[in-house]
Amino acid sequence: MASDCYFFPATISKTMAEMERSGFLISRTEGRRRLYSLTPETWEQLFFPSGERPEWIVRPRVFSALDQIWVFLNDSELYSRTAIEQASSLRRLLTGGVITKLERGRPGYVFGDIQAHPGEELIPLFVDRLRAFLRM
Repeated sequence: MASDCYFFPATISKTMAEMERSGFLISRTEGRRRLYSLTPETWEQLFFPSGERPEWIVRPRVFSALDQIWVFLNDSELYSRTAIEQASSLRRLLTGGVITKLERGRPGYVFGDIQAHPGEELIPLFVDRLRAFLRM
């Protein structure tokens, strides 16, 4: 670090030691080197000054699930089927991995028990749970 900043190594070492004494840094020794890092509290204050952390979303899983839903809903033959046939196709889609991807894509989100909604009752549940997922 000292050579990258064009400072003498002793200057950097003294500064880092002083910052460690102030409580902003923690250090560990590896061989002849001392490695410094910010304390977790300092990172939180630096990146989340309001104290509110953003929600974690695993985007590839979510996008994959939403893509499967999009393809399903854009199937031109879907709308020529009866409601019970639509619900049956939707159930196969959801149990085929879409629910798992949505739940694993946004920790804390629970799609719900689709077995408790037989037949056509699945369609309003699906719309409700998808709206909740998208926060609409």
